[in-house]
Amino acid sequence: MFDITKYCGVGVYRTFLNKPFNLNNRTIATNGFLLICTPLQEQYSELTTGNIKPEFIEKIVSEVNAAELHPALHVPLPEKHTCEDCNGKGQITKTGCEECCGQGEVDAETNYNTYYGLDCKSCDGEGYIKKEGNDTCEDCFGSGEKYSLHATVKVLGRSFNPKFIELIYQNNPIVAISKDRKKLLFKFDDAIGVLCAMET
Repeated sequence: MFDITKYCGVGVYRTFLNKPFNLNNRTIATNGFLLICTPLQEQYSELTTGNIKPEFIEKIVSEVNAAELHPALHVPLPEKHTCEDCNGKGQITKTGCEECCGQGEVDAETNYNTYYGLDCKSCDGEGYIKKEGNDTCEDCFGSGEKYSLHATVKVLGRSFNPKFIELIYQNNPIVAISKDRKKLLFKFDDAIGVLCAMET
């Protein structure tokens, strides 16, 4: 059985995505770009916050089940480099920036003008403050290495984030592109999922 927690979000903002949850008799993990469903796993709690509707999950399951899925072909992945967020350590603690309230931008006013959308100097426009810590680095999944920011990989004619393709392809999935050509649909073991394509 695969580790469903690897498909969760890791962050300080939508914290309800940081662990798997149960909804509509399924266990779900998502990071906002990638969503995976499995049969119900009792050790996880029912979703009580956030705005994920049961109808949305059933629509994804129906779409994947109706698709003509094929074994995934090998795709070459781009080269990785040392993760700058955690300096290659795989662990970091991020806390929301108090000055910009996690927005990464601030507004300023002088006697002459009002300025909007300035990069916050406390967090360098990132919305959070990074410190050494014990939390798994969300950029490299704790490996200490990651793909460059704009790296993509082509699968069935669409561009996807290579870190998510690597995660899915570890499980020898069967795949297809959605009819609207905006998502990669996949299945492996007892899991059904979807990955959003990147805009190019």
